[in-house]
Amino acid sequence: MNNAIPELNALNYNKCLCQIYTWRVGHSELHMKLSTNNKNLYLRFQGVQYFCGPHSWIGADFQLGSPEECLQILRQDVSLDIVKDSDLLIVYRLYYILNPRFKVEVVSSPVMALNELPDYSSQAFD
Repeated sequence: MNNAIPELNALNYNKCLCQIYTWRVGHSELHMKLSTNNKNLYLRFQGVQYFCGPHSWIGADFQLGSPEECLQILRQDVSLDIVKDSDLLIVYRLYYILNPRFKVEVVSSPVMALNELPDYSSQAFD
C-alpha cells in the first residue's frame, strides 16, 4: 500500500513505467507520467525545489522522506536561508523512490494525482 500518494493504490505501481513527462520553465512544475495496463496517471509536483533521478524507470513506490531529510536538501539552496525550518516544512515534502540501482527524489509542495494534464497551450512562457 502506498501511503505517500494514495491514488497509486489503484495501479500496479510496482510495475508501472514512470517518465518525466514535462518540466516547466524555472523547474517550478514537474509532471510524471505513470503507465501500466493501458492506464495512465500523472503526478503533478508544484513548487519543485529539487529533483534527482533518471528520466524514466520502472516502479512508483513513492515514500515520504523525513522532515530532517527534506530540510537537508532544502538547506543546500542559500536563497532559503532566511526562511525558518518550520515554515519550509509547512510548504515542502520530500518524495522518494528507492530502486536497487538508484534513488529518485523530489522536493516540492504536496503532489497531486491527475487523470490528464491541464492544457497549457494557451499560456505564454518566458
